Amino acid sequence: MEKIFIWEQNLARIFGQINSKILDYFFIFISYLGELAFCWWVAAFLVLFLDKKQGKRVFVLFLILVLIHLVVVDLIFRYTWYRPRPFVIFPEIEKIASFWNNGSFPSGHVTMAVAAGILFGKFYKKFIIPIIIFIILTAFSRLWLGMHYLTDVLVGAGLGVIFGYFVLYLNKRWFKKVLK
Repeated sequence: MEKIFIWEQNLARIFGQINSKILDYFFIFISYLGELAFCWWVAAFLVLFLDKKQGKRVFVLFLILVLIHLVVVDLIFRYTWYRPRPFVIFPEIEKIASFWNNGSFPSGHVTMAVAAGILFGKFYKKFIIPIIIFIILTAFSRLWLGMHYLTDVLVGAGLGVIFGYFVLYLNKRWFKKVLK
């Protein structure tokens, strides 16, 4: 485990040493779209009002997803397995994006992007390519901006898969009858 952590530290330093204002601003923009799940809230409200057939169901499932994320990632993981963010540990990594100073493990942005991407992708298949691109850009932005280590992003993606499919399971087993 220590070798992986050293490798992660080196990767964080490499990202921290790359200087590109254009890419910095681009990834700041991508990261801010995921801040407090902003873009997913916009998508949830859009489907609520525009999709009369399944918008209400997707919106309620999204609310459940947000609640799961809040409890598991923000309350349990971040305080049980606290790990300082790369920009806190390494002074050579310039803090250029976010005001978050809580723990870095796991990446909440990536967890929510993957989980919400699974949910919205299941109901709105024609948007699956932009959803996948946004998930990849979100994950990369968290590394680029010095907010997370690689395992933060990978564990966040894994949790997102679990949360996303759990909500789809709830939809299939219980909510199909309730949320018509």
